[in-house]
Amino acid sequence: MNVGVVVRTAFLTTAFFLAATVRGEMIIGPWTPLFKGIDYSVSTNMPDTTIPRLQVAHTVRVDLHDPDVKFLTTPRIEDNYIQNSREIAAYTPTDFLTRNELQVVINANFFSEGTYYLPPGTPMDLYGLAVSEGTVVSPPRLDFGRAIVFDLTNAPTFIPLTSASMSLTGIHTAVAGNFLVLTNGTNAAPNNNLFDIDPRTVYGLSQDRRYLFLTAIDGRQIGYSEGATFRDCGVWMKALGAHDAINVDGGGSTTLVTESSTGEPMRLNSSSAVADSGRERTVGSHFGIWAKPVPGFINDVAVQPGINVASISFTTLAPAMSEVYFGNSTELGTTNVVSSTDEANHSIQLTDLTPDTGYYFRLAAISNGVQQVSPLYFFATTNITTTNLLFDYTNVWKFSHLAQSDTNWAQPTFNDTNWISGPGLLWIDDRIAAGVEPRNTPLPINPASDYPYTNYYFRTQFDFGAVTPGSWLRFEGKIDDGAVFYLNGVEIYRLRMPTNSTAGTLANGFPCSGNATCVDEFKIPFSALTMLLPTNNVLAVEAHNYNARSGDITFGLALHRIDSVPPVTPTPAQLTVTLVTAGVEISWEGTGGVIESATEPDGEWTLVETTTTNRVVVPIAAENHFYRLRR
Repeated sequence: MNVGVVVRTAFLTTAFFLAATVRGEMIIGPWTPLFKGIDYSVSTNMPDTTIPRLQVAHTVRVDLHDPDVKFLTTPRIEDNYIQNSREIAAYTPTDFLTRNELQVVINANFFSEGTYYLPPGTPMDLYGLAVSEGTVVSPPRLDFGRAIVFDLTNAPTFIPLTSASMSLTGIHTAVAGNFLVLTNGTNAAPNNNLFDIDPRTVYGLSQDRRYLFLTAIDGRQIGYSEGATFRDCGVWMKALGAHDAINVDGGGSTTLVTESSTGEPMRLNSSSAVADSGRERTVGSHFGIWAKPVPGFINDVAVQPGINVASISFTTLAPAMSEVYFGNSTELGTTNVVSSTDEANHSIQLTDLTPDTGYYFRLAAISNGVQQVSPLYFFATTNITTTNLLFDYTNVWKFSHLAQSDTNWAQPTFNDTNWISGPGLLWIDDRIAAGVEPRNTPLPINPASDYPYTNYYFRTQFDFGAVTPGSWLRFEGKIDDGAVFYLNGVEIYRLRMPTNSTAGTLANGFPCSGNATCVDEFKIPFSALTMLLPTNNVLAVEAHNYNARSGDITFGLALHRIDSVPPVTPTPAQLTVTLVTAGVEISWEGTGGVIESATEPDGEWTLVETTTTNRVVVPIAAENHFYRLRR
């Protein structure tokens, strides 16, 4: 197994509206550092005669003078590129961020497809100029007549697209919209159209051209944010600090995503597509940003994990006492290790960890009585274990869509004779998402709504074998969206489900970008599974959808038994030297190994022989030689 170590230092605040600067009836949220050169603000308004609807604007402000900020827009499709027809491979914003290891992504150009929940990599045509890392992806179009372009140094310009054959020399990055909404500090949008109130994605530049503003105005969500007209966009961009601004693609495509401090993608805005269906749209054009972590008091964090230990090193700007809190979830718990010495270079050792297990941790440092706290980090211990597959994704499950009033259905004694059975993955999907494999058994649809039922119930049996200390179960699920797990009638785990949920409770999250194309994994040690039996265990799972109008639900599970292998303490092998006719015989206990020689005890060691026996014969040399066994 590969060892996973992820260390991120970006810090994302979860506060909504804190201190605010009020401009008229607009409440501009504080700018919070996300990454070096990148700040984030959440703003809202008090509806008045200027903007009569409630709106929420999520804005990323980029310092174009920061040398560590780099841009990546959607590149050309790799296979069979055709200009004005087959130009790019489309992904959700979250997928685009993850695939390219970016720190921020927002949607960009309008694109060709009218069907939005398409498989990743679907070919599309972009509308208007698009340039990615100096390569023209889509040529200028006069009906999408404005573009924001950057040279290799990120120096920006707004240009009118006056000709399809205009010179693009010197352009390193470019995206296009349909028109300007702010010009020289003056609102330039068309007259308000009250029937054109939608989520909006708007890009702006400050007057001195130092700052780029990327704004997602949410919409189609009454009581939270209703959407904006084009003229509203101009009002917002001026209030946020822009001098010129351009409207790009919006609607359900409006999505702003960042990388969290543990390396996971996180949506900053509330996408109307996600609110409606539980899934991000597959979008044709993205504007992505690479950036470095925000420097802080705690820096240079590095982790060296072992089998059941981990060494965490870091530096502080001044000598400080340090402390680390860690645990298997982002809640961390109360486990901590303290270093009471004031120093600027820190090293803390974590012990008694579980092999092949992920840990989150947060650092704290106290200097001159002031505590500084780091973002959240993640690492995984190494794997010296034996793994046995108890059942795979194609395991046969019994299932029902009928609501169960209590947890009796999860008990081993429950009579499931009348339930339907079939192998996994068990699924229902109105569009057959690519990558959800292996699909085997269709689930029944709710005839009253033509959508899946809110939840489905699944049962299966498995044998565990001898129950020994140090064993645990590893669950690998392809589950869209949430689930509650029971073992022999006892609840053991919740996946994206709130506490005290009932049959009608919706999941509070979903996998990947809304499809079961990635694996949810969790491990439970034997010590926490007192109900586990050597044979005839009943595993029952209650799967829940994220949205009552979601068109898909998927359930599949693979279960492994893992046993830790006690570390073997190597014992020195004693070499015996005997003079024989052919030279000198070197022998040792056991079998196999590599014999090496050197003319000095600490000299250059060279290979003599690799053997599967327990002896080698070497010739007598004219000078002294030292020999060692390596195995």
